[in-house]
Amino acid sequence: MKVFVSIDMEGITGVCVETQTDQGHSTYGRAAAFMRGDLDAVLVKVEQTGAACHEGFRSCFYRAAGPDGSLEVVEERLKSPEEIYKA
Repeated sequence: MKVFVSIDMEGITGVCVETQTDQGHSTYGRAAAFMRGDLDAVLVKVEQTGAACHEGFRSCFYRAAGPDGSLEVVEERLKSPEEIYKA
């Protein structure tokens, strides 16, 4: 089973007025944190069975900074992008 979750800030926990969805609003950062919290609550119930990253890794956090600051792949690729995006 595949699940697609799409969210926006309007109507989520703690967002009461439309201006909170504007990056220039003083409470935008708090509203964005509320949105991530709501999304995390959904994702906690998902049992992942394969690649979730568009690059074919289990997650999009498949790289780590090496000693020189360069990014190094630290996870195994589960699928090629071609397999993910084939028609």
